[in-house]
Amino acid sequence: MRSVLLIFFFLIFSDRTLSSDNFAQVPLSSFIESNSENEESLTENIIYESTRCSALFAWISELYANLNSEKGRKLEKKSLFNSKSLTGVALQTFLTKTTDQSNLDEINLEINNLIEKRIMNYQADGEIIKDLKGGYLKGYIKEDLKICNIMIEAYKETF
Repeated sequence: MRSVLLIFFFLIFSDRTLSSDNFAQVPLSSFIESNSENEESLTENIIYESTRCSALFAWISELYANLNSEKGRKLEKKSLFNSKSLTGVALQTFLTKTTDQSNLDEINLEINNLIEKRIMNYQADGEIIKDLKGGYLKGYIKEDLKICNIMIEAYKETF
């Protein structure tokens, strides 16, 4: 009986340790669910989602770069390409909402700052998930990656 209670408390505790309160950002699916009905902010949502996915792919590229293998190099290049592609989507979308497009450097800097902030969020959350689950690409990050892969496939079909 005592061991059953210990297992029960462990399951409750371990479930709480991966709640969204512990992370720097909410899962992408939660963001999409909360913002999918608001068509007025569609442009902002696309910018958020594309910079978020760009950051995820850039961070994954960093992880693969540390593998020092042929497979790691291929995955690093693929992830970096995906990141750059979605950075382009974010930049193009941002330009559609901007009335003054004369200062492209400033707009580029703003997009890059958004991506850098989100990379740091994935780094911090990845460390938490790695400590708890034994790997970086687990929990909400794994779910984000599924969504981001869908975005990349849609991008490939569009361009």
